[in-house]
This record gives sequence, structure tokens and C-alpha cells, in this order.
Amino acid sequence: MSESFGFVRVATSAPPLRVANPEFNSEQTVQVVREAYRQGAQLLLFPELGLTGYTCGELFLQDTLLADALHALSHVCQVTETTTGLVVLVGLPLVVEDRLYNVQAVVQNGEIKGLVPKTYRPEQGEFMESHWFASSIHYAGHEEIDLFGLSVPFGANLIFRVPDVPNFVFGVSICEDDWVPIPRAAWLSIAGARIICNASASNELVAKADYRREVLVRGHAQTCLAAYVYASAGPWESTTNTVFGGHCLIAENSEILGESTRFEKKGSWLVRDVDVDRIGQERRRSSGFREATMELRERPFRQVIMEPSGDSSRSEQRFSNLQREVCDTPFVPQDIDAREAVCEEIFRIQTTALWRRLMHVNTGRMVLGISGGLDSTHAALVLRRTFDTIDHNTKELHLITMPGFGTSERTLCNAIALGRALTGREVEVIDIRPACLQHFRDIGHPAAILEKEEFESLQESQQREVADLVFQNVQARERKQILLDRAGMIGAIEIGTSDLTELALGWCTFNGDHISNYHINAGIPKTLIRYLIEYVAETQFDDPVKSVLKDILRTPISPELLPPCNGDISQKTEEQLGPFVVHDFFLHCFCRGGYGPEKSLFLASQAFENRFSDAQLKGWLLIFLKRFFSSQFKSNCLPDGPKVGTISFDPRSDWRMPSDADVHAWISDLQTVG
Repeated sequence: MSESFGFVRVATSAPPLRVANPEFNSEQTVQVVREAYRQGAQLLLFPELGLTGYTCGELFLQDTLLADALHALSHVCQVTETTTGLVVLVGLPLVVEDRLYNVQAVVQNGEIKGLVPKTYRPEQGEFMESHWFASSIHYAGHEEIDLFGLSVPFGANLIFRVPDVPNFVFGVSICEDDWVPIPRAAWLSIAGARIICNASASNELVAKADYRREVLVRGHAQTCLAAYVYASAGPWESTTNTVFGGHCLIAENSEILGESTRFEKKGSWLVRDVDVDRIGQERRRSSGFREATMELRERPFRQVIMEPSGDSSRSEQRFSNLQREVCDTPFVPQDIDAREAVCEEIFRIQTTALWRRLMHVNTGRMVLGISGGLDSTHAALVLRRTFDTIDHNTKELHLITMPGFGTSERTLCNAIALGRALTGREVEVIDIRPACLQHFRDIGHPAAILEKEEFESLQESQQREVADLVFQNVQARERKQILLDRAGMIGAIEIGTSDLTELALGWCTFNGDHISNYHINAGIPKTLIRYLIEYVAETQFDDPVKSVLKDILRTPISPELLPPCNGDISQKTEEQLGPFVVHDFFLHCFCRGGYGPEKSLFLASQAFENRFSDAQLKGWLLIFLKRFFSSQFKSNCLPDGPKVGTISFDPRSDWRMPSDADVHAWISDLQTVG
């Protein structure tokens, strides 16, 4: 139309991609470019490193990938010769003066108008960009570089003005650049940019989408008095240890104009008209914006001595009754609606991770061992949801239950009933006891002299003499051997079930349930597993499935590796380790809060007041610390699995702790606590 009335049509997209395949990715990109042009878009934003994929890892240092990325950029430039007026922002890795930069290229009418390098590279948790990329801060070269035989502006201080569209002025930031105390968006808006384009690779964690929407996108649009266009990497990125949702948003001032659906397999797409004239009006009305500068002045606080020397009575009195709530389940939202939203989000993250892994290994088959316990039950529900999501026949879901010396009738029946309900056919039952007895004979274990019936007839004291740690681990490893070999026979992947809390405590058998082809529950703490199963039972199933799930929730937690007592479960995990709700509390204190033993115990005493004594809490914290440190070698060789919350023990991203770290300092601190 001839009169724009101050509107600029902007689009943002996260198309499908193949990690480390710039040729394929450029074809996907130009398809979106052509569609955006057909819809009259004037600006189109793609995610960070969209031409290669964000999750290439060490491949970013490969000359082949870098050369192919440049060819892909050239292809995009050629296509924009036919999309007159459309500005395209696409990401790639680029070498400049022997340094590798994460850049966003600004392309229009077949020309590269500028290259914006990333400044702030995240180096925490699952992100380690400084391992490969330099920061724009370290660039001291020319303001323009040679690319494709032409001189192209290069730098993080660029803003772009489209001369034939009034007030069409935009700037570019890349992901972390706007997650810092003084975000790049602030500099760009003060310099005159009315549209801020943030190309991102923000992974999906529980509640992160809300934070991203409200704090990053809406918050920056509001404080900068700007339009904020956002595109994040999508679910076709690698799911080795994290999941991306392809979240695309467009905001104007304090209003979210549009938001894409996340986890879309066909890619995310969003187009909206932003009112750049209104933005100018709001800025002229705002005294804060008019007066804004970037000059800072330090003004130190006056030192306040909290207590007179030698007198701690006031401090003790102040904190004897903390004036804030300390939640005893830090991983579980207390609000029911929020809890259900978290549960649904977790299922979406896990199912996205699974279908992406299935696509990569080119199989539609999965093998899962189910025991009638919490973890394998939740994993089975995730697998069923994944099959429903991709409209796949559940005949390709192979559930196996493997009774051993400690299996109770209750858990065996529940495993069989659940498997039958989820797949529509009988669960395969493989008795592992004969194989375990043969193994005992092979290694000369005391249990080798027994037959199955003889063992079960022994007195409890006699069973304990034979049923040592090796006796238990043999069963776990035999089960895993069956599952992996069966998966290999039918071309499937085997899914692990151990949860985050069990990994923290080392409550899993090394090279047994500790290993798998893909570890779907590795990011979920035990307390949250319960609520996930309860959520499914209440919202998605009727009897008899609902009744089975409810009974599984009531069943004592146990690895069931020791013989039952009078038919009941004899090996109850929480009687040995302490309540999982307490261990999850300490896990959150240690890994998320970084608290020492004294503060952890103090907070625990507030959270579990009138439920557990200080002596009990201290004893369980001692167990947690000893097991956490001594079991680190298991976490350091975990298989792939998706990160779900803010804590992960993935050694490739989040938790890089030596296996031989000494726990002495923590134990000493704990012993000083009265």
C-alpha cells in the first residue's frame, strides 16, 4: 500500500534445520524468505547461528563447516535480489582476522548491509560459547571487513536505517547481549533504533518461556520504548542435552503483539505490523527516555554493622522465625494451576527430545524396562505421549518387565497392567533369576550354591549374608543387558529411567540402570516425578489405568533387589537414605543455592518444622553429601538426555565436577553445626 501509516511489517521464523548442514538450512531459510516477501514483510529475523545450527559444538572449529556457512550466506544474498525491500537477518559463524565470531548478517536486495558480532557469550550451565567464539569487545580491527570481494560494515555498534521507509530504524542484538545488566537493546534504542531484533538460541526449561516472554521481550520493549522482535532456535537443534522450542515473539512497548507455538516440527512463523510512529510518540512523551545516558557514577553504600561485636543474640532472635516462606518442595510449584502447567511443559520438553532423537537415529522403535515403580512408569507415559504426538503405532513401543529376587507381586502386576494399557498388548516378561544364578557361578559368588527356590527359603539373616552389593548389582546389570541387546535386535533405542535425585545420590548401578541409549528422566527430581504421574492419572486416564497409576504412587520406593518379606517389599529406599523430599531440598540448596551445610540445615529446619528433628535432618544431610561426592564418577559419564529444569548433572554442559573431589570441607562444616 502507498501509505504505511507508520507501520513496518516484521516477521520472525525458526525453520527446520539439520545440525551442521548449511546447504539444507539455507534452502529452508530462502523458502521462508520467499513466503515473507509474499506476505509483504519488510524485515525478517532468523535465530542465532541459523545457517549452521546453534548446537554444532566442536564442529564450529572445522574449516568445512565455516566454508559451507559462507556459501549458504551467499545463497541467501542471491535470493534477496528478487525480494526487493525485504531486510533479512540470518546468523552464522564467521572468521575475521583469525578469530571466530557469532554474527548476524543483515541482507537486503542481494547485498550484505552489515555484520553484527555477538558481544556477551554465555559460559554457564549448558552454554559454553567462549570455547569457540570471540567477543566483539576483543575486536580492534577495521570498521569494515572484506567479504565476497566487497567492503562490509562490521561491529556491535551498528544501527540500520532503511532510507525509503520513514522511521524504519533497527538494531541487532544476539541472545545473551540482552541478558546482561546493561543490555545491548538499551544502547541501540538510545541511539535511535525503534526496532530491536534479538536473534537467540534459548533452550526450553520449566517456566523459562514465561520468563522469556515477560522479562526479556515484553520487559525490553517496555523499558526501551521499542518494538522487540525475537527468534529462538527450534526443536530441530540437537537434543544431546537440551531442547529448543523455536519460540518467536513480537512486542511493541508493553504489549505482546504475537507469539508462535513452540516445539513445532514444521518450524515457527510469525508476522506482525509494528507502529514505529507510535514508538516515536512514546519516546517524546517520556522524560526518562529523553534524559537517558550511559554515563554511570559509583556511589558506595554506607557500611552498616549489623550486630555489636561479640553479641549474636539479636541475630539469633531475628532468624529463629524467618519472615519468609521456605518451601519444602522447591522443585514443585505450590499453586495447583502452575503445577499442572509445569507438568505439561515437562512432557512437551521430553516428548520433543524423544522424537528428535528418533528422527536422528532413523528409527521409530523404543525399548523400555518397566518395574511398577515411579521412574519407569513416568518414562512409559512419556514414550506413549511421544508416540501419540508423532502419530506412531504403539506396536513399536516394546515394554519389558524383568522380575528378579526382590520383585513383589504388587509391582509385577502393576507393571504388566500398565504396559498392557499403554500399548494394547501383553508386556514381555523375562525372569532374570536363572541368568543371575549362572553369573554367580561364573564369578564364584556365594549365591552360586543356591537355586532360586533354595534362596527364597533361606532365613532373612542368611539371605543378608549372600545378598551383598554384588548380588544386587548383578540383577541391575542383567536387566540392562537384556534391554540393550533386545533394542539392538530390533533396531530400537533403549530408554533410561533414573531420575535427577537418584543420580545425585548415586542410587543407581554403574553400567546398569545408570546407562542407556537416551536418558529421558535425568533432569527430573524424584518429588516432581510423583506429581507428573499424578497429573496424568487425574487428567488423561480413567480406570483401570488411573487405579494402576494411583497404586504405583502408593507403593514404597524400592529397587527391589533384595527378597520380599512375607510377600511385601523389604528394601525400602527411604528407610535407608532418608525421605526423598528432604534430599531434593538439600539438592536444591547445594546445586542451585550453593549453600553450605549450616545454611542448608537452617532452611531445612524452617521448611520441615514439626515434621523432622534437627538431628534427623543433619543425619540425612550427611548422607547426601557423602553420596553426592562419592558418586560423582557416575554423573561424569552419563548418556545423553534432555535438561528440564535449572539443575542438570550433564557433564558436557552443566555440572563439571571432578570425580575425586574431597568432601572433607563440607563434612567439617556440618560437624560444627549444633
